[in-house]
Amino acid sequence: MRVSESCAGVSCGAARRCVVRGGRARCVCAAACRRAGPVCGSDGKTYRSLCRLRRRACRRPAKHLSLDYPGPCRVGSCEGVRCGGEKRCVLDAELGAHCVRCGGCSVAGAPVCAVDGRTYAGACALRKAACERGKALPLAYKGSCIANATCARVRCGAGQRCVSGGASGARCVSCGACRGGARRSVCGSDARTYVSWCRLQRATCHAGKLVDLMHPGPCKDNKNITDNSVNGEKHREDVDTTRVL
Repeated sequence: MRVSESCAGVSCGAARRCVVRGGRARCVCAAACRRAGPVCGSDGKTYRSLCRLRRRACRRPAKHLSLDYPGPCRVGSCEGVRCGGEKRCVLDAELGAHCVRCGGCSVAGAPVCAVDGRTYAGACALRKAACERGKALPLAYKGSCIANATCARVRCGAGQRCVSGGASGARCVSCGACRGGARRSVCGSDARTYVSWCRLQRATCHAGKLVDLMHPGPCKDNKNITDNSVNGEKHREDVDTTRVL
């Protein structure tokens, strides 16, 4: 926070303005925004304008929110996404479109096995491969891929569980609570709709059976939509999905 007796010469930056209060100049978040075209934020959410995105970033600096690309956030396709500079469009695990810079890896890391059944020379190499193919490439487990892998031969980290299936033979999935980020409903291979990809992962963990993401949005059969309420509480990010699936 800048402190002065006058706003003269005080530069506050984007989405902030200078005001004098109690004889001191302070930089505060902008009070209002004029209507403009929508933009997609790095949090995967669409904002009415760049000004509104910057105002949100100003009020919540810990979130490190920034502009991803102009226009509404896209899901399921990179069509219409314009990335600046050397960035390219990549679909995340929930099939949300983001602009990222692929970059390179200076040194090889410890080998990791991805869900495509291939071994990559570290997490950096895995991210680079995902960037180049334009779609997220989740980690199956640490270490080189094992031929005909089974959960008896795979070690998972704390808060994870191994489930069998997929090109990697087995994979570690997260069992932890889902918190923050954009929530996009997705259709699982079990014909159930989940409120987010994280919830789908938790369902896989608690069921002990692999559930893959089929497509963004709800499944066609509305009777199988997963309830998100527990004891009357709805839309909480830390709901225990073992009670509702």
